[in-house]
Amino acid sequence: SSYAELRMPIKVFGRRQDLAEVETEQEIKLPRATLSPGHWEMRAVVPAGQYVESIESQRGSMRRASSVDHPPDWFEVYIDSRYNRIQISVSKAATITGKVTADGKPAPGAPVFLWPVAESARRSLNGPMQTLTDVEGRFRFDSLPPGDYRALASFDVNEVDADLMEMSQAAVVHANASQTATVDLTMWVAPW
Repeated sequence: SSYAELRMPIKVFGRRQDLAEVETEQEIKLPRATLSPGHWEMRAVVPAGQYVESIESQRGSMRRASSVDHPPDWFEVYIDSRYNRIQISVSKAATITGKVTADGKPAPGAPVFLWPVAESARRSLNGPMQTLTDVEGRFRFDSLPPGDYRALASFDVNEVDADLMEMSQAAVVHANASQTATVDLTMWVAPW
């Protein structure tokens, strides 16, 4: 990663993957670490207001067909036996805020679901997000990758996916880096 990025308080974790098994997670000490060659999965923990855009090896990319399902916040990296430099791209995050109403009144304690439209954003956030509204019906999602999101407020669902967001006609909101987007929602009642 660049010199500026190394000055941020970033923690990096990795685990080597063999065809037979995946090793246990270990913290990779920055700025230098010696890693055994092979296929790795890596993730980074960054300060609030930032998000991990990508983690990749700057040397040739030996991709392999991944038959292993890995958590969405892990990035696959290949380390060869020569000197490798891993690049961690960290960017300024976006924020989405809003208010939920039911029958024209604020809806306190309402579940609000946020579905990142882009797979890379879902990967960075480790899937969709959920929060509850405050006593005035307000909600806030921080440290989001910039891009398009769908937002839904409902007591009738426990988790969301792309199909549910489409069927419920969930609101679409675009969030820009370093900015706050606002979307107001009305409670959605499932038809079942």
